[in-house]
Amino acid sequence: MKDAQRYTVLWMAVSGLLIGLLRKEGIYIALPVLICAAVIRTDKKRILCIVFAVVLCCTMCINSFLEKAMDSAWSGPPDSWAFPLQMVAAYVTKYPDELSDDEKEWIDGLMTFDTIAERYNPEQSDARAHRLRRDITADDAKMMAGFIVNKFFKHPRVIVEAALNEMYGYFDPFYFYEGMSRYSLYNKGSLSESDKDVVYSEYVFSDEVRETASDAIYAWNTIPIFSFVSNPASYMWLGVLFAGALLRKREWKHMLLYAAPALTICICFISPVNGLMRYVQPVMAVSPLIVVVGMLPYVEKVKNMQ
Repeated sequence: MKDAQRYTVLWMAVSGLLIGLLRKEGIYIALPVLICAAVIRTDKKRILCIVFAVVLCCTMCINSFLEKAMDSAWSGPPDSWAFPLQMVAAYVTKYPDELSDDEKEWIDGLMTFDTIAERYNPEQSDARAHRLRRDITADDAKMMAGFIVNKFFKHPRVIVEAALNEMYGYFDPFYFYEGMSRYSLYNKGSLSESDKDVVYSEYVFSDEVRETASDAIYAWNTIPIFSFVSNPASYMWLGVLFAGALLRKREWKHMLLYAAPALTICICFISPVNGLMRYVQPVMAVSPLIVVVGMLPYVEKVKNMQ
């Protein structure tokens, strides 16, 4: 294998590990990218399969070790329901008098109906998901879908606004959500409720360490140009720019490598928090790959002209 090819394979392995470690769900972007690369480069299928196995095994082992070593808490399945729950909460906040007794009873079975309006935060719904009074069943999912569709035809603006408030931070490169920290707190212990939010009972690092890290990050965000590095929308538009460049050249095979980052961005749109950098970290880790792949057809064209 040539030196350039060795560096490429090594870079893909390191990038895959970084994606999987920077965010637990990052493995779901690293592995599809490696699969797409193996499909495109059939001559390198064997080495790419080895990289796939190494990334998968190392990520699972390291994450498992870190969880036990740090006693880190996992948010669990409730976050998956945060987006539709936010739409339900938005409607309850705006039009509580229009709800039937059956609807109120069903909503109160999931969340405390009387406190929904007081706790409602248009840009953060993960706390609401953690306050579920019971697990969401298949019948609850059907009820929620029917509720959202029904209320959309009555007051579409409420449902649309609830959706947009959860995602516009991933489009606006000048937006920074201040409601939550942009860095990992490494939570320990169990979740508990405060007056306005859900908090963790304990953290791995001390208050001083977390405050110092916070000050450094927020100082970085005040520097022009550099602040875009820590803005999730920057990476969304980076992907759009180079995807457009590939579409212009009709490089369909190379476009496959953008499938996983695009899926990650789409998941960010329905994530529990609007414009939170932690959700985009997997895309941030593969941004060099996005740039390099997007520029390949144009670099080859320049070489051919010479």
